[in-house]
Amino acid sequence: MKAGDQLLTVDLKQIEDAGLSTITPVIITSAPEKIVTPTKAATMDDIILEN
Repeated sequence: MKAGDQLLTVDLKQIEDAGLSTITPVIITSAPEKIVTPTKAATMDDIILEN
């Protein structure tokens, strides 16, 4: 599996529990092990991982 191949599935209930109204895309780059899950404090910049 190379960068960009991995999909993150997020349970809609978890999103509601986190206070998020939309699913935030998670971009996997060079380090799939660094996947971050959306939290109440997460912003788009926080969860887009760069090389």
